[in-house]
Amino acid sequence: MVSNGVGPFLYEIIGSSPSSPSIVTSPQPASLFNINNGTNYSLVRLRAIDACGNATLEDASILPLVNYGITATYNCFQLNTTLSVDTLYNSTYKWYKKTYQNSTDSSLLGTASSLYIPFVMPADTGYYFCDIVVNSGCIKRRNYYHLNGNCFKFLPLNVENFTGKYYDGKSNLNWKITGNVNLQKFIIERKDEFSAFSAIGIVMVPQDGTQNQLFNFWDTMPLPGKNYYRLKLINQNNTFTYSNTILLSRKITIEGINIFPNPVNDKLTVAFTGVNNHNYKIRLMNLLNQVVKQYDFYGASGTKLEITRTSEMHNGVYVLAIFDKNTNENFSQKVIFQ
Repeated sequence: MVSNGVGPFLYEIIGSSPSSPSIVTSPQPASLFNINNGTNYSLVRLRAIDACGNATLEDASILPLVNYGITATYNCFQLNTTLSVDTLYNSTYKWYKKTYQNSTDSSLLGTASSLYIPFVMPADTGYYFCDIVVNSGCIKRRNYYHLNGNCFKFLPLNVENFTGKYYDGKSNLNWKITGNVNLQKFIIERKDEFSAFSAIGIVMVPQDGTQNQLFNFWDTMPLPGKNYYRLKLINQNNTFTYSNTILLSRKITIEGINIFPNPVNDKLTVAFTGVNNHNYKIRLMNLLNQVVKQYDFYGASGTKLEITRTSEMHNGVYVLAIFDKNTNENFSQKVIFQ
């Protein structure tokens, strides 16, 4: 089917993949082509010409629904990932997430051929479904992907019990190694919700053959909000591996701030109840980390900020980030517009 232009139209096949045996045709008035030579073609190149000699091209994927499912760039905690399906001409896409594969409830997350999920957390894990409808229902297909975040190498057998606690505003990390190890040192790495891991300290491994060694490290200046820690294990030959990642949170939420409703239809409300008079920077960002709305807001008890949905705020997942200018605390929450 073509739109615009001046009829009548002529249609032709100008190429394919594979190119042999050739299915190239001369221009014809019918838009239907019968290809039945026993060869599986993955792509057919089409051209339509109107009565004035104007032409349009289109590449048509032939086999993607047969062999393709959902692919992910990463399936790892604390990494951004993109779920995607093959792009099909004249198709629509709807992404949903379920906690379990057979759950009956779900939320619409996006309508593109890919879905971007920043900084995967346990709350993001589950089964992601993509419903693909081709040519207004000529073909329908549902694919799913289990995002579980389990891609990192876990602790080697000679490292045990990597844990941490807060004491008087400081982070105390503890871990244990057992047996005859070939370790040279540990590099302690830390990050927050929005940055990459960076080294904050080194703990050397005694080379006296002592077994069942206990180690600890104090982070005297942890970051506001959430702190993620991991160990980089350096061997004697300078090869390395990583431990699992642990989370210590100084303050998970800013008390006295309520965000509702979630999911959102027309208006998102940020209500301040029982809080001190503080100045806040409030940003609503899409999953590409682009700022959609931004406010400088004075939050006193009983005040509220209402974010009215605009035409640019399409269905999908957004991140509401709140920064308290008085305490330098950060808080973020995912919200769904539907």
